[in-house]
Amino acid sequence: MIVGDGDKKYIENIKKNAGPSDEKMQITWVGPVWNNRKWKYFAAADLFCFPSLTENFGYSALEAGYMGAPILASVNTPWASTTCPDLGLPVEPNPVSIRQGIERFLDNYPYWQSTRNARHEWILRNYSWDNLAGIYLKYYENILQG
Repeated sequence: MIVGDGDKKYIENIKKNAGPSDEKMQITWVGPVWNNRKWKYFAAADLFCFPSLTENFGYSALEAGYMGAPILASVNTPWASTTCPDLGLPVEPNPVSIRQGIERFLDNYPYWQSTRNARHEWILRNYSWDNLAGIYLKYYENILQG
């Protein structure tokens, strides 16, 4: 299942390169999903692919990890270099590397499913508002203390 949107020509190119669905690979194109509707897709995701060429953060990856989905992330995103080894799979943002990352995921599918809760807990520990507020408070206290 592919959820999301983008430039019309880009989406057409992805669909062309994906090829037709068949009995081995069923592809459903959902399109954009907004607001609270997105959570059921994150929760159901076996893998969240985030092959961005450049990204300063990427809330969608945070949300997918919060729901336990492993993240296949471009090395050009902060998610590829986290301290959580179970968060996902870093890949170069090119078709060969992305394909290899998906193959690594499929080869270890039971492992990735068994670590869903670890991803959720890691996101909670590192990105909860309470944790972030404490980090910012210490940062500003250090500035004020010179």
